[in-house]
Amino acid sequence: MNSSALPFVGWRETVMVPALADTLAFKAKVDTGATTSAIHVEDLDLNEGPQSQAYASFSLNMTEQDGDRVSVVRHPVVAYRFVRSSSGHGSYRPVIRTALCLGPALFDIDITLTGRDQMGFKMLIGRAALRGRFHVDPNRSFVQGEPYPA
Repeated sequence: MNSSALPFVGWRETVMVPALADTLAFKAKVDTGATTSAIHVEDLDLNEGPQSQAYASFSLNMTEQDGDRVSVVRHPVVAYRFVRSSSGHGSYRPVIRTALCLGPALFDIDITLTGRDQMGFKMLIGRAALRGRFHVDPNRSFVQGEPYPA
C-alpha cells in the first residue's frame, strides 16, 4: 500500500483482541516510542507443552468491570523479549501472537504480557504493529472509531 494512502490513528484508539477476549472492546494507547505492543495480564502462568512449546495462561481485565474479566488458557508463547520500560527498568517478557482489530483492520501482532495495572492504559500498541499499516496523528483520539472486523 502506498504510504500516503495509509489510514490515520490517534494517540489512543478503541481495539479488540478477538482470539483472547472475543467481542470485548477497550481503549489502547498508541505508543511509537515502544517497539513491541504490550497488554496487561493478571495471574500469568507459563508452562511447557509437547515439543517444548511454551504456553501462557492468564486473565485479562481490560475495563475494570467484573463481568469483563476473561480467562485465557494455553495460548502459545512465540518468544521472550527483553523490554525496557519508560522508567528504565528492563525485564524479559513472554510474547504471544494474536489478531488485533483496529477500526476495520484485523491483523496479527506480537504482544508482550506484563502487569500494567498502575498505567493509564491496559494496552500499548507499539510501532512494529503500526508500521506499514497506519500513520499516527498525536493530536487526535479515536480516529478509527469502534473496531469492526471486516
